[in-house]
Amino acid sequence: MHISLQLLLDIMRRLLSPTVFIYVAIPLGVMVVSWVAQTSFSLHLNSGGDIFAFALGLDLTLLLQQSTLTAKINPNFGPFYSQVFALALLVSIGFLIYATNVQAMIYKRRTRGYYPYLRVTLCWAGCIAVIGFHLYALLGS
Repeated sequence: MHISLQLLLDIMRRLLSPTVFIYVAIPLGVMVVSWVAQTSFSLHLNSGGDIFAFALGLDLTLLLQQSTLTAKINPNFGPFYSQVFALALLVSIGFLIYATNVQAMIYKRRTRGYYPYLRVTLCWAGCIAVIGFHLYALLGS
């Protein structure tokens, strides 16, 4: 029993660590604040395309300014800088296209009361992952 309590305390300590807070809680908090703002202003939840557009711009900037930014990113990415951010750019483009299509579905089917909850949930999970990745890449040194 004592071992399981110690294990539980160790898990809680890891979950409440600053690293987890920075890379998981902050992106999740941004999503919750966005959701609260949307519902408080009577807006329908969206697919988060603006976050993917921002991530696309950030990835493009990071690729174009590689020579000046290599020393400022997470050292784990240093040797693979171009590959990591080129892949991140492709992921951002893919999610932006998908989120735009989901948003179009929301607008087209608004009159019928249909709302693509599963697709919007996938987009928002992608938003959390994209924000967490960029925080890790830029602050995880």
